[in-house]
Amino acid sequence: MRDKAIANFVDQFAIDVSGIDDTLRGPLFEQLGADAMGFVQALYVIDLGIRRREVLERLGSALPAEAELWPTLFEYMRTVARMKSLDPVTSELVRLRGAAAHDCRICKSRLSVQAVEAFGSAEPFASVVASQPTELSDRHAVALAFVDAVIAQPTELDPATVTKLRAHFSSAELHEMLHDVVRNSANKFAVAVGGDAAVVDEGFEYYDIDAAGDVVADVDREVVRALTRA
Repeated sequence: MRDKAIANFVDQFAIDVSGIDDTLRGPLFEQLGADAMGFVQALYVIDLGIRRREVLERLGSALPAEAELWPTLFEYMRTVARMKSLDPVTSELVRLRGAAAHDCRICKSRLSVQAVEAFGSAEPFASVVASQPTELSDRHAVALAFVDAVIAQPTELDPATVTKLRAHFSSAELHEMLHDVVRNSANKFAVAVGGDAAVVDEGFEYYDIDAAGDVVADVDREVVRALTRA
């Protein structure tokens, strides 16, 4: 019973976390009790660690070669959030593609202040949330293809896609984009345990990253600006 509950949960987590509901969540928590939350956190680290390794092998050794996650999960999140090689628009499209794939409610309800201001409109971001993207540039289209590969099956990141990625992104940008997908996919943990409820019932919250690498969100853009910009 215990092994079956764990195996069913792990399989769905790896294949499509949006398919986890109380029929899978309930038995896991019943069998693991107080250890369930820690188990799902560790599952996220293992799942995305494997995906990251597979992608690095396909992108080649030109990327920075560090292979270990940061000593703590939260410091890893903050470290990635403070990376600045990738432009805000691409970074936000990447984040929202993962949010849509994992059906994370709070992730889909937020928009980056920097990305909206850089693009001048929320339209492309809202369309990605709705899984109906508007026409994208070649750069952004291959970025979303990259996200899809990491999330679905990293071993299918083919040489043609890698060539396109390298034509549009520097090694530093690819490094950051990969870690963005790993960081953003922490939403798999939230979705898996049912902790991804949005703060707003309609519309969007806006967010930015403060100097420490933490997310600051509010429905008022000016509040976010005031709390994150020196």
